Amino acid sequence: MTEDELLRRFEDLTLPLAQWTHRAHVQVAYAYLWAHPFDEALDRMRRGIRAYNAANNVEDGSTSTLAMGRC
Repeated sequence: MTEDELLRRFEDLTLPLAQWTHRAHVQVAYAYLWAHPFDEALDRMRRGIRAYNAANNVEDGSTSTLAMGRC
């Protein structure tokens, strides 16, 4: 999967949960940082993770393993 496809599937909430790995999390964060100022990239990442978690019935919280991606 290309970085563009990963980002699109993360944003449109179609990325399978099994593919939301630590590596995917870092790739999405990097893509946001490359395209946006830090504050905007951080906001997009936070909002995206919350939406992704909700779409996958994952409890959102700072201690949730899936909240920040699987290692």
